[in-house]
Amino acid sequence: MLTKDDSDESLRHLCVIKNNYLPESSKSMSYVLRFNEYLSFENTGERVRLNELATEEWIEDAKVMQENGLPLKEISDRLSKKEFTVSKSTLQRKL
Repeated sequence: MLTKDDSDESLRHLCVIKNNYLPESSKSMSYVLRFNEYLSFENTGERVRLNELATEEWIEDAKVMQENGLPLKEISDRLSKKEFTVSKSTLQRKL
């Protein structure tokens, strides 16, 4: 999964979220890439924990709903009513 950095438009986070042949430690941190003028990416050598990337304001609400035992589909539906577009798979990754 490739996501934009919240603070720097030229940075992207490459997150390995599923791979049976990599250790869990490789999947728990993103690789920080810089998008350059040649329309390609350069590895900055930095790594960021995946849970630090989840800065969306809906995260806290979703965590409370999950602690209350709501299924991901129900959490997604309730967040949609609050005008947040969050899929079930995004919830799975970020919670």
